[in-house]
Amino acid sequence: MEIGSKASYKEIISFYVRNKERLQCFIPYLRDFATRRHSYKSLIFSIIAHHLFCRMNFSLLKRGFLFSGKHLIALSVALLTVGAISVVAADASTPSGTNSGGLLVKTGQQVVFLGDSTTQSGWASASGFIHLVKLGLAKENIAITASQFGKLGCQTKELPDLYQKNVATMTPKPDWLVISCGLDDVSHATVAPDLSAFQQDMKALVVEAKAAGQQVMILTTSVANERGDDMDQKLAPYNDALRALAKSENCILADVNASMKAALPAAPPLEDGRRLRLNDPTLNSHGQRVVATEVLKAFGASDAQLADMGQAWLDASGSAEATTNIPLQKVTLPITLREYEGLEVLAVNKHQSLQPMLGNLCGKDIVLALRTLNTPADTKALQDAVQALFEKDVNDELKIVPAVAPAEAPAASSTSATHGGILVKSGQKVAFMGDSITAFGWSHPYGYVNLVVRGLANAGVQVVPVPAGVGGNTSRDMLARLQKSVLDEKPDWLTLSCGVNDVWHGVAGVDLETYKKNITSIVDQAQKANIQVMILTPTMIQEGNSAFNDKLATYVDFLRDLTKERKLPLADLNADEHEALKGLLPGRHLAADGVHMNPRGDHMMALGVLKAFGLTDAQLAKVEASWLDEPNGAVAEGAARLMGSAPITLRESDALENLAQANKQTLTDYLSSIYFQALLEQGKASATETSLEKLQALAQVTYAQKIADLVRNASTTTVSASTK
Repeated sequence: MEIGSKASYKEIISFYVRNKERLQCFIPYLRDFATRRHSYKSLIFSIIAHHLFCRMNFSLLKRGFLFSGKHLIALSVALLTVGAISVVAADASTPSGTNSGGLLVKTGQQVVFLGDSTTQSGWASASGFIHLVKLGLAKENIAITASQFGKLGCQTKELPDLYQKNVATMTPKPDWLVISCGLDDVSHATVAPDLSAFQQDMKALVVEAKAAGQQVMILTTSVANERGDDMDQKLAPYNDALRALAKSENCILADVNASMKAALPAAPPLEDGRRLRLNDPTLNSHGQRVVATEVLKAFGASDAQLADMGQAWLDASGSAEATTNIPLQKVTLPITLREYEGLEVLAVNKHQSLQPMLGNLCGKDIVLALRTLNTPADTKALQDAVQALFEKDVNDELKIVPAVAPAEAPAASSTSATHGGILVKSGQKVAFMGDSITAFGWSHPYGYVNLVVRGLANAGVQVVPVPAGVGGNTSRDMLARLQKSVLDEKPDWLTLSCGVNDVWHGVAGVDLETYKKNITSIVDQAQKANIQVMILTPTMIQEGNSAFNDKLATYVDFLRDLTKERKLPLADLNADEHEALKGLLPGRHLAADGVHMNPRGDHMMALGVLKAFGLTDAQLAKVEASWLDEPNGAVAEGAARLMGSAPITLRESDALENLAQANKQTLTDYLSSIYFQALLEQGKASATETSLEKLQALAQVTYAQKIADLVRNASTTTVSASTK
């Protein structure tokens, strides 16, 4: 059938070039028909029927074009040759809400979500955006396989490594890669974030994924927080870079940042006034819905489809959870180091480690405390009751522990004191620079920084400590804050403990050559400011042989060489730890979690530093003896987690939020009070039960029933109100 006058192939191709954006809607049809091996003629007639007549308002026909089969083939060739289907779908500059004429993702395809805390939280809960995307696609009879590799605090430079280790090795290879990044580059940065490096890392990842055959979707960041500070202003160039990358590399763009900003004014204020966030790194269910909607828009869902998906989310069983975590985190009792070591011996005799033994005591005390509380009671009353019971239990245990002689303490440092007399003098300021091990060394009464200060005082030297430990720091971070944390304080001495995070943080850490430059620069700047420097070799990453410790050894070797070259005092704590571990009894450790020191580990570190400062063996022996019986020389700590969870729908989650607001509570506090009531009821009903684990299993049933009753009553109230 011919309409109007004939048009040349050149005219048709020229028309496409001039109207490229409007013709993007052809692309999903081209892909679909090419996959199913339809003829171009049937393909183009389907396009003409569905799009030219319905969507383009006869604009081609008004120009008098004649469409024969050959001309239709020419149009399809134009679409191909100009590059319209060289990638996944529509031009990234097209608004992500535009309906592209069909969903781009197909049944059976594998979609991988790679990224930072946004990706992690999108998978961690039932109402996470990844699960909502799957539910939304299922509503359109599209079943996908989804997997995620998200990491809290993940910066873009870590993504290529995550991709290589997890995505590149997948069989069969994924069809789609959905990337979320940028938020943690800014919010977790301890130094000024590097936009140029961010752009390079992202482009390299996108190019690699496309070369591997993946279709790529890029998500802009969620809003950083809702407090109105400058974090979102810092994020703006990163989001602009993501938008530009999506356009230049022909990727799909899901502009989450723009959508969240648009959604904020209408979202209900919930936890602490937040609207879309549960806390700063985690989105609440409303925020997750915004992200899921934007991803589905980018996949090509129409407004009508999105409305249907939204309804499906609200009533899908298990699409949300009523989860609570009562803030009873831990109970503690200050004890001496001798008592701490005695408890360790007792734990070994019970075939346990110390922390599990104390945790079991705490759990038993929670069960007993629940029976003594009157209803209603609050978590503060529970905390106080458990603390009192825990102190009594620990003191009872201490009455039966075997005596521990001073010789049972870690041996003195293997580091030799090569200087005459104690190097540091009374009245001098000593800056202790390091990472979380140093931060805890100051914040814990038994930490190595405090022990060094008290040890020097025991030897007659009163120093002024300058704590400069920051958790998570690498040599790069310490170099960046050297001026503010150390130089501005004008100390006489600097002890530098650095290297654990440079290795432990993997691709987010610092390679050896850069580490050498950073440490050398710190030493140079300190010496230029007339500050004397002591180097502490980094302690082990997990106790025993590991790839981490093998790599760490090369960093330690550099520090040893540097101290010889510069004639600096060295506290070789890495060697001391290896040596001390050989002499420990079974079940004993130097680190509480494999990295951060327990009281014995802090004891070992302090001895190494004091010996490097020049204390004699006799002085060290006197210091060791004083540490063993110092009040607050250690701590007995027990911890238990009280948490309940009930699967609900998103609609029911919204109803619970409304109930919490009506009670002038945050949702977390509201749910905690319900779970706490369930615990109290079961504690009194189960008079012979002493296991916290079993009691929580009983309370879980009660809690789930209470939640079900609440949402059912809320639904009934809503229906009744609507019929009036």
